[in-house]
Amino acid sequence: MSKINLVDLQQFVTISIEGFGTRVRGIHMLTQSKVIDIFVKTIKTMLSAKIGDRIHVQHDLAELHSVVDKECLPMEYEDDLLEAVCSNEHKKYLAEMKASKTDETLRTADKLNEQIMGLPGSFRTLTVD
Repeated sequence: MSKINLVDLQQFVTISIEGFGTRVRGIHMLTQSKVIDIFVKTIKTMLSAKIGDRIHVQHDLAELHSVVDKECLPMEYEDDLLEAVCSNEHKKYLAEMKASKTDETLRTADKLNEQIMGLPGSFRTLTVD
């Protein structure tokens, strides 16, 4: 939670809902994480009460099935899915993915400028015929 910029988050939510005209009928999250609970409470303070009431966190599949029919959910949401996602093997994989990063010292400077800026070099004057 400490790495989230709340101002950027609020602007994202405002642009998504008001700028793009997104209609939120309901957001249901299936998680056992307390961090998500804190995140959802933070998000709800930035939204109108009407939209905030449409965001729900379910902690187990029985809770989710009480809101959403089993027929509406993908086949992957069987009872053993939660065990597979919470397994130690999956947690190790997520930790490995979180720790992975690129070594920017190995990237050539010309290619970096070309990728970021579009063209290498500097242009002080531009003449259009």
